[in-house]
Amino acid sequence: MATYPSGSTAASGSFRGGVPDGAWTFWYEDGGRRLSGTIRDGVENGTWTSWYEDGTKQAEIHYVSGKPDGLATTWHPNGAKALEQSYRDGEIHGRWLRYEPDGRLRVEGVVDANTNTATETWYYPHGTKSARYHYTAGHRDGVFEAWHKNGAPSVVGRYRGGEKVGTWQRWDESGSALPPETHGQAPASLDAR
Repeated sequence: MATYPSGSTAASGSFRGGVPDGAWTFWYEDGGRRLSGTIRDGVENGTWTSWYEDGTKQAEIHYVSGKPDGLATTWHPNGAKALEQSYRDGEIHGRWLRYEPDGRLRVEGVVDANTNTATETWYYPHGTKSARYHYTAGHRDGVFEAWHKNGAPSVVGRYRGGEKVGTWQRWDESGSALPPETHGQAPASLDAR
């Protein structure tokens, strides 16, 4: 058992052969739970839950052999869901969702850890799409699309290695074409995703 200088419990759990093993709980100095879960052979296993100081749940993350694996969820201090994402062997993999404190969806994405690619879609406060990005190896890569608040297209272009390339088509809110922008070397086709 570990304690704060005040004498209150900071952590409690069991050991096997001098290594943490079993249920563990970490506490705030005022006695409220901060974090709890299971440790096997010195690393996190199973679901770990954390709380804000006021006792509101902050996060729930599933671990396998010390790495996040499965669903992870975090909450805003007001109790509304903040983030939901999946892990596989310590890496984000699959669909994830980020929410505003009022519960509105702000961003959704899909990550493929096998190909190191991702797609991210952002939303306006009223719920329509505002932008969609594609990523490769952590850099914007591929077709970029953006929309006006009324849902009409505003921009279509392409990124390569994090840089804008080629011709970017633009429209005003009524759908009238605006002068295009040209960036770097043009890609072979805007449709090649």
